[in-house]
Amino acid sequence: MSIIKSDLHTAQEKATAFTQATQRLQENSTVEQDTQSNVNGNIRAQEAIALVKDTANQLSLAISTASKNIQSIAEEFQALDENIRDLSNHIGGE
Repeated sequence: MSIIKSDLHTAQEKATAFTQATQRLQENSTVEQDTQSNVNGNIRAQEAIALVKDTANQLSLAISTASKNIQSIAEEFQALDENIRDLSNHIGGE
């Protein structure tokens, strides 16, 4: 008989790694803008910085969502594994 087993612990580790990556991404997206001087290209630089921040936030949100989905799916697989094991034990015990 084949054994079907999920690994909730590994899924939790991966979800934690995603969360930590998201935090680092948000921490590293802090940039100070020069709004005092009127140097050529300053406005374009500010627009580029805003775009990078927005992109980093979108990426962070996507990673966070993926992390939550991985955790949720792993929990569902764990519950299914337990149900199958219990059913198998019940059938085998009859």
